[in-house]
Amino acid sequence: MPVLKEIKIGRLMFAIAVTVFIADTAPHPNLSSGLLASSWHRFETNLASDHNHQTTLSELPR
Repeated sequence: MPVLKEIKIGRLMFAIAVTVFIADTAPHPNLSSGLLASSWHRFETNLASDHNHQTTLSELPR
């Protein structure tokens, strides 16, 4: 099977990653936001919540 010896794993993984990225970020009216968008939103929400929690604790009277 000489064809399998010619396959470059790095290029194959790059092609798969690009395909998944495009499929995940392409808008579709009948679907919710993709994995990347929902993960990013969850990360931002947690980051903002942690920041608000830290400022609240630092503002407590001593």
